[in-house]
Amino acid sequence: MVRAYRNEICFEGDTTVTLKTPSKEDLSELLAFLSKVPESELLIHKDDVLMRDVIESWFEKSDFDQGFKLIALMGEEIVAMGTLHQEGFYLHQASEITLVVDSRWRGKGLGFHIFKVLLTEALKRRLEKIIVRYTPDNENFKRILGHFGFRPEAVFRSHVKDKDTGERKDLVIASYNLGNWLKRFELYNLIYGEQ
Repeated sequence: MVRAYRNEICFEGDTTVTLKTPSKEDLSELLAFLSKVPESELLIHKDDVLMRDVIESWFEKSDFDQGFKLIALMGEEIVAMGTLHQEGFYLHQASEITLVVDSRWRGKGLGFHIFKVLLTEALKRRLEKIIVRYTPDNENFKRILGHFGFRPEAVFRSHVKDKDTGERKDLVIASYNLGNWLKRFELYNLIYGEQ
């Protein structure tokens, strides 16, 4: 069963951002947010997240129970989105995290906070392995991954292609092994030691 989540984060200048699990009522805002993100940054997703039916499928029972999704709202506007999604029936111990942050909010700690909540959920679910996919030019995401101890495991050369520019990019897969109790303890300390 998916846990409902809601929390407010205060940033410099008394700016408040609300993190919450999305509902069907957020569908239009999710599509509006994703349509503003450069397509080259959406290449990490397995599905075309610009398609309404793809986003609608997130709220169907079978998919909803397997994943944990977060959106970040500034007022009514979505400014970031993160997902923790279990890989499938035979890979129930593994999950993948995705993170997309509006360019105006990068480098301010919002992506870090969302990633931390997703990792906390992974610990609660007793997952054994977490993977992330990214392109090598995503410097902000690489800093977050480095902080939490994720290490590249595979690089697929020229694996993704931007439909608009035709540019090919490498796809990096990094992972964190929560099946190793020492690693689980290290991650636990990183998450809860910073609160």
